[in-house]
Amino acid sequence: LTNLSKISLTVSQLEQASRNEQDIKKIRADQLFSESLTLWQTSRWQDAFDKLEQALALYREINDRQGEGRSLTGLGKIADHFGQYPQALEYYQQALAISRETGDHRNEGVTLNNIGLVYANLGQYSQALENYDQALVILREVGDRLIESLALNNAGAVYEKLGWYSQALESYEKALVISREFENLMI
Repeated sequence: LTNLSKISLTVSQLEQASRNEQDIKKIRADQLFSESLTLWQTSRWQDAFDKLEQALALYREINDRQGEGRSLTGLGKIADHFGQYPQALEYYQQALAISRETGDHRNEGVTLNNIGLVYANLGQYSQALENYDQALVILREVGDRLIESLALNNAGAVYEKLGWYSQALESYEKALVISREFENLMI
């Protein structure tokens, strides 16, 4: 019995050590992700991209699908910023699949909006509008009014480019109403 209890204790210690290692990697991945946001805000794009790639690798290693999805969304934003649209779409499509798999509806809505932006930049306006429409449904369901206003504004810009001025005006007006809600909160 003594040897069996020692083996059981050793297995328990190994399981605990493994959990601790996972926790440490999760903390480091979250830290890298947070650092990437700071670098993004200071226009240090390449540094932000590098931090996101490192965070992505750790999230994948510990099988943190939500962290992986958020990192892919960030990588997509940077690729989009530099006009690397095919790469941005690839990152966004991966992020979208993960968001749907994990039930991360907010990131799903954000990602659909971002995909719409890429299609708009490529001049593929019907695909852009389709993604904005899907994003708006989800963003309204989760109550993310800020991103909803961005998606409405983005849709308005596409309608305007297409010469559909009444739809553009309607989208812009809805975005403005939401923006004013946030303005009132800041007072």
